[in-house]
Amino acid sequence: MSKTRLILLATLGFTGIASAQRIYIGNADLEWSEVTLSGSNLIQKGATGKSIPTSSVTRVDWPYPEELNDSLDLIHKQKYDQAIAKATGVRDIHKNWKDKPGSWYVPASLMIAESYIRKNNLTESDKVLTELRTMSDLTPAFRTGVEMMDALQSFQKNMTGPAIKKAESLVKGTEDSATLARLHVLIGDIKFKQGNYLEALDAYLQVPVFYGSQGSQLPIAELGAARSLMHLGRLQDASKALTLIAERYKGTPEAASAQKDKEDVDKALTGGVPVPAKAAEKPAEDAK
Repeated sequence: MSKTRLILLATLGFTGIASAQRIYIGNADLEWSEVTLSGSNLIQKGATGKSIPTSSVTRVDWPYPEELNDSLDLIHKQKYDQAIAKATGVRDIHKNWKDKPGSWYVPASLMIAESYIRKNNLTESDKVLTELRTMSDLTPAFRTGVEMMDALQSFQKNMTGPAIKKAESLVKGTEDSATLARLHVLIGDIKFKQGNYLEALDAYLQVPVFYGSQGSQLPIAELGAARSLMHLGRLQDASKALTLIAERYKGTPEAASAQKDKEDVDKALTGGVPVPAKAAEKPAEDAK
């Protein structure tokens, strides 16, 4: 079973983009290109070379950093070290005004935490999440992001009880479609790990049925659904689903996994290999 993906970009709902990287200090403002960062001070370029403490920054207008788009793409490709490096560059800048409006510190931190979780480096992810939990001014979207990472980390630790409890409570507390798509994928993965394949199938199918606009989650959810079908003994259906995934999402890790799974399923269908014991267990309510 591939790892759950809970990418935070769409989850946190950022759509507005400022026209420039601008820093506000009291009633004054500066373009980011007009200063350099030296330790905890901003140094104005030019003849004056005035030093301004970063603690005096009251807010920033900053477009969504392209490095976070890159980090998100790298997480999709399961290149977690590179994703961490991209997000860390943003985090290091925005830590100087991490609690100020317009800062990208929290989104960068969440991507770093997610990457560490997927690497099973839970010591490092704990450090990041511990800091975020103590930040008093997190927006509701940011708070949801932290709680989603808590659920994902519990899942990685095989603590499926706490993970499912947290994930299901978050489903009840949000109406954001991007967040809900990711939560249903996580719930599917937890149910799958617990061996509740019919419930896992239902969770995965929520994404293509109700959240089809969340394109990054579709191959993940559809692969989870196909694997659930395999374990329910519905091998013909699984083979068809895996074929669609391999063709529809070419070039993705999910397409490669689907192709490999399809080869195994087709061998089982033709008697080449035995069907795994768990896949042969077909619940009565699903035996149609």
